[in-house]
Amino acid sequence: MELMFWVDIRFHARDVFTPVTSKLAAELIGIWWALQCLQDLHIENLELWSELSSAVEAINNPIKWPLYRSLLDHIHSLLNGFHSHKVLLALPKANSIARDIAKSVTRDGRLRSYLSIGGPAWLHHRIPEESWG
Repeated sequence: MELMFWVDIRFHARDVFTPVTSKLAAELIGIWWALQCLQDLHIENLELWSELSSAVEAINNPIKWPLYRSLLDHIHSLLNGFHSHKVLLALPKANSIARDIAKSVTRDGRLRSYLSIGGPAWLHHRIPEESWG
């Protein structure tokens, strides 16, 4: 799971999670982790984008997803700590940088967790290009 802030890159983080049985569970665990990081960084306003429509639906309508109740309760508890928040669906094309980072983690065995200032150096040229258009 990668956490990126677009337009003016302020922080970049990576973490590794244990295997889970579904894509939805993996996405929700990643969102939970991202929200914890954002609270630790004292971010007050949040737009959370996911290209997994079931994750967006589960967060926006948790009553319809009883199997994930505990995880969704944790996510909503964290969301309530932000001054404002939105959970939105991203088009896969709009998420290409995050996908490329995730592929590099798997391909290159980047299993060390970290949080740093700025985006990953090997993607610096792509971040402004994709944010403009």
